[in-house]
Order: sequence, then structure tokens, then C-alpha cells
Amino acid sequence: MQLVIPGLVDLPRCQVGGVITYRLSPRAELHVHALVPLPVDRASWGMDVVLTDTLTGSVKVAQVFQKHTELGWPATIAASELVDPSTAAVLELRLHVLYEFLDVGGVVVIRATDLAEFTAACDFMQPLFVHAQPDFGAGEVPALALVWAGL
Repeated sequence: MQLVIPGLVDLPRCQVGGVITYRLSPRAELHVHALVPLPVDRASWGMDVVLTDTLTGSVKVAQVFQKHTELGWPATIAASELVDPSTAAVLELRLHVLYEFLDVGGVVVIRATDLAEFTAACDFMQPLFVHAQPDFGAGEVPALALVWAGL
């Protein structure tokens, strides 16, 4: 199962495991993660996702807000910075979008090391984020698979 965002077809990309990485500019990338089962505690899931990769620094969350896709799926957006704990220098700017589709979730992350490229990447992606949707064709819909298995 994969998260699909129309409008990314022409961008350079590579896939490693369940993550597709799109090159938005020389110092900005978009990471689209495969759909995963959602835990009961959605807030902890969101914090775990946003606070990843803290080995090289600490994460400073600047802003969190709620939106919906055009089809009404809930999305949580979190802007954060990866900061060097010894110098307080910003190592990376990030924007996470966490989508909830029934009992699975998807994550999209813009990562950049340059403020101007981060801003341009966010401006480019903002109108596309609302069109995100699950592609259950890449696997079974978990709830339906469980019902079928029970028959």
C-alpha cells in the first residue's frame, strides 16, 4: 500500500524500501513513506514520526496544525528543525504531513538544508498535499483482508 500524491510524476526519484524520495531542488527532498497500520495512540505515532533522526541533533517543533485532504482525510502538519545541540545551528528544516486513512497512515516529509529551497519546496508542495490519497491496489486493504480471512 502506498501514499499517492498526483503531480510528482516528472520529478527525479528513487525508492529504497517503502520510501520514495523525490529531488525537489539541490538541497530539498520529498520523502513519501509507504502506508502503515495506525496505532490506537495517534498522538504518540505523530511524535515518533516527527522526532526521528535525532542522533545528529535535536528536533525543535515550531508548529503543528490540522488540515484535511480534498476527500476529507485528516492530515496533521508539523514544521520542525533539526538543531545541533552544541551550537544551536539549524542542520535541517522539515515539514511532516501525517495522513490518516481508515486504519492506515501515511507520512510525507519535506527535508531541506537551505531556507530558500525549503520555502520553495513547501510552496510547490502545498497545493499538492490536499490531493494525497491511499493506493490500496499495491496490497490488500487491511480491514477487508481480516474480514475475508475470517470467513
